[in-house]
Amino acid sequence: MSFRALPDARAEAMDLQTFFPSAPMTGEEATKTALAALTGPAILHIATHGFYARDLASGRPAPGVLRDVARGFYIEDGASLQAQADRSDDLADGLDRAGLALSGANQGALGIVTAREIAGFDWWGTQLVVLAACDTGVGAASSGDGVYGLRRAVVLAGAASQVVSLWAADDTATRALMRAFYSNLTHGIGRAEALRRAKGALLHQPQYEHPYYWAPFIESGDWRPLDKGIWAPPKPAP
Repeated sequence: MSFRALPDARAEAMDLQTFFPSAPMTGEEATKTALAALTGPAILHIATHGFYARDLASGRPAPGVLRDVARGFYIEDGASLQAQADRSDDLADGLDRAGLALSGANQGALGIVTAREIAGFDWWGTQLVVLAACDTGVGAASSGDGVYGLRRAVVLAGAASQVVSLWAADDTATRALMRAFYSNLTHGIGRAEALRRAKGALLHQPQYEHPYYWAPFIESGDWRPLDKGIWAPPKPAP
């Protein structure tokens, strides 16, 4: 697979830097090595391409794909999704099929971080991980055992909560959604409620009123407000 540039992802990082004490890593700085080196960041926001590699050999269309119909969109119904879901004998396979594109992704595997790799990262103490990318909430589903993919990997890494997407997110709409989401968080609003209000803000904008634009992202894990102390500016070194 190959990945195109996401201009609004870079702009999103610039928009959100006012909420973070450190400068964003963009372009060639956004490497797998840099991501793996993070230890328990209070908040981690990743804006890039996400993917879940389904079995295309069967000829089945990918579950959850949004198809362009005239000037609107539709989502395949739940029955279709269930019928088309992967039937791998080993559900843990989903941890290898899901991943994120980082610097160098179009050159080889060193630019790809898989869900299995993320599961081994040290994000204990991290209050929130936001995967602002396509398909970060999908994976191999099992009855009673959850979804094997990026969302499971973030939990295994130790993060208390996460925001992930259920289908291909629109680049521009995601930028607007995340600005509203973080603004709500800084006002002491709970993580789930902050996202709900951000979605409502997009819903009332004519260009984003269709659910395709505002509905893909969900919050799971701890729903409460983030600790107030994480919004304080970093103290200068002595």
